[in-house]
Amino acid sequence: MLNEIVLPGEIVEFEEDGQCIAGPGLTLKGDKIVCLNSGLLKKKGKIFWVQFFQSKYCTQKGDDVIGIIAGKTAEAFKVDVGAGEPAFLNVLSFEGATKRSFPDLKIGDAVFCRIISSDNAYEYEVVCVDGKGKANGHGPLPSAQPSFLINVSCNYCRRILAESCVLLDGLTKLYKFEITIGHNGRIHVASSSFGTLLLVVNAILTAESLDNSQIQKMLRKLESKSFVDI
Repeated sequence: MLNEIVLPGEIVEFEEDGQCIAGPGLTLKGDKIVCLNSGLLKKKGKIFWVQFFQSKYCTQKGDDVIGIIAGKTAEAFKVDVGAGEPAFLNVLSFEGATKRSFPDLKIGDAVFCRIISSDNAYEYEVVCVDGKGKANGHGPLPSAQPSFLINVSCNYCRRILAESCVLLDGLTKLYKFEITIGHNGRIHVASSSFGTLLLVVNAILTAESLDNSQIQKMLRKLESKSFVDI
């Protein structure tokens, strides 16, 4: 059934040995996996999900997301992850953090975190460490150099995060920049050059409505032109 269209309510059967993980667009009911959204059935490792158009983010345990600090208490931050309700980020959920020493995040700061609780009956919870207490790329996003935080559709982010992405492969060969991609439709791009930053951001936004052949054509056009850096 891989890469085939599935519909809401359809029971999905996998010809896999061992345990499978139901990702976005799928849910477990009893001993059966049921489709929640219409789209293409995809697989990566043991994870299966439905690729569907999604503008509003629906939380999924294990998702890496870019959050915006929306509030702060003595023990936690409130983080906007684009899911309607703010998520809870404990001040100790950073690598090496203690009650007296933790990142001094301000309202409006961006942070890259992972969802560990997405139960609608409780407050969403996010952390900036993995199971071993290491940041592993998570934490406050850099603000010392020029950067942009852009919003795109959630399925476009998953498309960019695929193992082979024509867009990212091409842009990283042309320009020097840092990029962080969240499953919640947010992309953070940073570069020491304003010119590079604008080119990369515009290329990412333009490519959302293009297929791979059109993206390759756009990249060749960027490669053939010279730009004055600012």
